[in-house]
Amino acid sequence: MSISAFVAGWLAFHIVIAALSAYAASRWGREPFGWLIIGTVLGPIGFLLLVAVHRDDGHRSRPTVTRPTADVAGRPPPGILVAVDGSPSSMEAVRYVIEKLGAAVQGVTVASVLPIEAANGVAARSEPLRRRQLDEEIDKHVGPACASLRAAGISCEAVIRFGDPPDEILKLAKEGGYDLIVMGRRGLGCAAKVLLGSVSDKVVKQASCPVVVVD
Repeated sequence: MSISAFVAGWLAFHIVIAALSAYAASRWGREPFGWLIIGTVLGPIGFLLLVAVHRDDGHRSRPTVTRPTADVAGRPPPGILVAVDGSPSSMEAVRYVIEKLGAAVQGVTVASVLPIEAANGVAARSEPLRRRQLDEEIDKHVGPACASLRAAGISCEAVIRFGDPPDEILKLAKEGGYDLIVMGRRGLGCAAKVLLGSVSDKVVKQASCPVVVVD
């Protein structure tokens, strides 16, 4: 094998590993760009490092950001958890709540899960730029959902968690004792589902309450 062919093969292999690392990072609640670089440079070692970091994340506590978006004083705790990510699919979940459940719903919790790195902005009182970036990210994820619910006369509370989306949704559902989870389905290719599964699939399989997945 010529040197040029070896180099081309080496680069192709590292690019594949880098892409896998970036995708896995995004699914595991981390910023993908940095892991794309690490995967490009370190190849499989970078991916193994990501796996180790992901396992370590499970033993760390992370903050929760709660934002009441309407006056819920005197109302019973909401029994519906709507998981959103700012995507069209999650807005379909919001529309489902409004159109199918609206008459029977007084309030809901709108939850979104951001990358672990974004949690640094929670305590960044001395760094207004980082805090502002976090606020903008939160508004992008839950703002449209809460606005649609308010317009339909449904009060809501926005809850932001940080980390692996399905795990954090499941934890929140258990902690809040919700009666129903409503979420959109994010499409994945067959290979991605084999490697990582999908958020909705994991929530459906492991949730202790009924789950409605809206296509």
